[in-house]
Amino acid sequence: MRPSFFHHLHPPTIPARQARFRYTLAAGGLAVFLMLILLV
Repeated sequence: MRPSFFHHLHPPTIPARQARFRYTLAAGGLAVFLMLILLV
């Protein structure tokens, strides 16, 4: 159980498997794609 809502949103650590470049790049690419849709 997390001690607060802030730690739930921003965990102090993440599993190494989820920190790989492919996962983080896909999240950034998705954010850029959705921003382009929003602006157009």
